[in-house]
Amino acid sequence: MNRKSQIIVRGTGSTGNCYLLYDSRGKCVILDLGFSWKQITAALNYDLSCVSFAIVTHNHFADHAKGLRDCLMSGIKVFANEDVCNAYEGCTLITTPIKFDGFTIKTFELRHNVPCNAFIIDTFDGIRTLYATDTQFIPFKVKGVNYALIECNHDEDVMIDNYCKGHSSHSMAQNHMNLNECIRYIIAIKGPNLMKVVCIHMSDTNSNIPIFRERIYEETGIKALFAEEGLTIELEKEEF
Repeated sequence: MNRKSQIIVRGTGSTGNCYLLYDSRGKCVILDLGFSWKQITAALNYDLSCVSFAIVTHNHFADHAKGLRDCLMSGIKVFANEDVCNAYEGCTLITTPIKFDGFTIKTFELRHNVPCNAFIIDTFDGIRTLYATDTQFIPFKVKGVNYALIECNHDEDVMIDNYCKGHSSHSMAQNHMNLNECIRYIIAIKGPNLMKVVCIHMSDTNSNIPIFRERIYEETGIKALFAEEGLTIELEKEEF
């Protein structure tokens, strides 16, 4: 099956995280399993034959690992860190790098309230995708990134405004990447290879997408996309 390489957003944020990364062979990598397996298989059009493997960033059941057990029971390999593998028998501990079904997978640790990993996925087409979520910051500059899915959870100014209005603030904000850190990292990885930045895992109450979009463009020159269910990004490997 020949098709364009693409990323499809199944969902993002505290209610669930899942992204489908396809290469031009029609092979799919599932990035996080934060919905029921029934919901994820529906997003795959009930075609599990296309799935090469899944990755799970960390052991938060409600929004990252909800479909993990059923995914394993379906015979699909799941790569994860030691914390996840200890909790879910049958997961495959990630070591760096792993080559599997035409993909190369690399990983490194992030800074969250539980062990959490970023993943670098290289397709056989030579397209590099960085997936980093649920972290205070991204500790390493990843070279040669074509597509970056990175957290842009909240903005401290929005949090202060919410506090002044009597709205409760996001109690987990200290464990998630804010707008300033997102901008800093985009600047760090910006180069001729970077085609798209997709901001993910935005807070429902402490983010403001129009303001985020404007600030990122003003400070980086990048027209960032913001994840929402159904968003589809066609992947290419061409310089600007």
